[in-house]
Amino acid sequence: MSVEALPSHYWNISWYNSSTQGDGGAGLMLNGIQHGNSTWPRTISDSLVLPKLSAVQIPGSNNSTNRELLVGKRYHLDVKALEAMLVCEIVSDDDITITTWSDESDYKMAAMTAIAKLPANCWHGGVNGTNAFYNFTLPWERDRRQNEMLSLFADLHLGPWESWQRTPRVPLEREWGEFDPLDQIADNPAGCPSIGVLYGPRGNDSYIPGPEELTVFVCSQKVAQIAVRAAFFENLTIDSTVPLIRRAVPIQYLNNGTEGIESFPYRPEAYLAGTLDQNFAWYQVQNLTAFPVTGNEVGSVFFNHLIYGPNGTQSPEKLAGKSNRSELMQRVQRLYSKYMALVIDTKFRAPLTYEESLKTPIYGTMALESSRLRMNSTSKTTLQIFLACMLALGFAAYLKTDLRTTLPRKPTSIASVMSLLSGSDLCGNGRSYLPEGAENMTSEELNEHLDGLIVRLGWWSQSTDGPSSSSDGGRQDENKDGDLVVKSEEIRRRRFGIDIGKPEQLGFRPESTFRQKLQALRRRKAPSAQYSTPSAQDSTPSS
Repeated sequence: MSVEALPSHYWNISWYNSSTQGDGGAGLMLNGIQHGNSTWPRTISDSLVLPKLSAVQIPGSNNSTNRELLVGKRYHLDVKALEAMLVCEIVSDDDITITTWSDESDYKMAAMTAIAKLPANCWHGGVNGTNAFYNFTLPWERDRRQNEMLSLFADLHLGPWESWQRTPRVPLEREWGEFDPLDQIADNPAGCPSIGVLYGPRGNDSYIPGPEELTVFVCSQKVAQIAVRAAFFENLTIDSTVPLIRRAVPIQYLNNGTEGIESFPYRPEAYLAGTLDQNFAWYQVQNLTAFPVTGNEVGSVFFNHLIYGPNGTQSPEKLAGKSNRSELMQRVQRLYSKYMALVIDTKFRAPLTYEESLKTPIYGTMALESSRLRMNSTSKTTLQIFLACMLALGFAAYLKTDLRTTLPRKPTSIASVMSLLSGSDLCGNGRSYLPEGAENMTSEELNEHLDGLIVRLGWWSQSTDGPSSSSDGGRQDENKDGDLVVKSEEIRRRRFGIDIGKPEQLGFRPESTFRQKLQALRRRKAPSAQYSTPSAQDSTPSS
């Protein structure tokens, strides 16, 4: 049955100046979920954020009918779910350079510089905001933390720079990172990449990693609207036990308020990695807490969750190097999507009035549940096995049983006894072996009279004289006057019963071919003396 639901909110995805506006506790919620201390909200399924509903009704029915029909029902509705995505491009090895030097304190230093090309509408890189590329640079000390991996998940910033950015306190310019206070840097222009990722070995005073050992990629943040079919309970909460069904329709990316621009300048670094002071000297982690490390340190708490969190690789080396770049990118995208799903669920819902919700109804169906019998597969299989055994054993019993010793009726009643004797030579049919007045003879007299006769049970042939029709195979002739004359022929009938002599067939049924062959095989194997013993069926009865 078709139903119509009303949304309780619309999506407000303009998270401007996000580094200072809070994430609605999404980072803390993600940390709890990662550590197993909390669970996902019902409104989120596999990074898809589902809308909340305020009412459901049956189109064309009144309120009383709605209440009667909707009690205890479950709804399946076609809704538009949101999913945040990172669309990333890897910086080629040719655009990565490694430089080394010693600072004033004689510390051995190294720096990686990656030149990431910008789209044509985003040529705002550099100090003056005119470059067609990002200058993604990271310095580090080579003789300290030798077992630590280089790892960075950072917001990227386009120019023109603020005055304090023009005089950095390190030898190299920075176009990434969040600094305290966070509101010193504005959001990126619409449609430009806004996330940078770096991962690879740090090296030491005698070893410098090459460009092929480092992975650098820049990403644009997008929000996709995906058509799914979801199940809802009567109280309009989502039934998380029923998997979502993604509709086979193209994914639609939302624009950020500017027509044709689908990427957003969100700044999640402060909530997932931390912030730097203006001396670039320390990280302040706000939400995520690190997992215990079983291998090399990875520096960034974001990568700590990526490697040592749920379904992590548990080894930093498994994500390093050129051969693992695709795996690294997918894991970064998944963790980002998990976090942004919580942000969307807590920050992006804006309430709708009832009149406004009437303009955007959601359609679906209502499941009318009915009882039905369902056979248990185990009991069904067991029953089938029993039936197969019964069939096989019954067939085997049929082959091995001598059915000619069976009777068509119970022979203990008077009627059955008379039916077996009727028509026999024992009952006066012209060749009777019994004399007149045999009914008055004693048992001894009958035994003496029938002594030497063999009485058998089987099929007997009887012959009578009478006319036979042409349909019965009779013969027709004409007399001298041309009249048709039917000649008398002998009519043969068969009866089953008791008589004296040798019947045409012993027993009610003929002996099966299988038993005939079995008896023949036994006779061949048995000694010849066995055949001199008279058959039990040929024995002379006493009466």
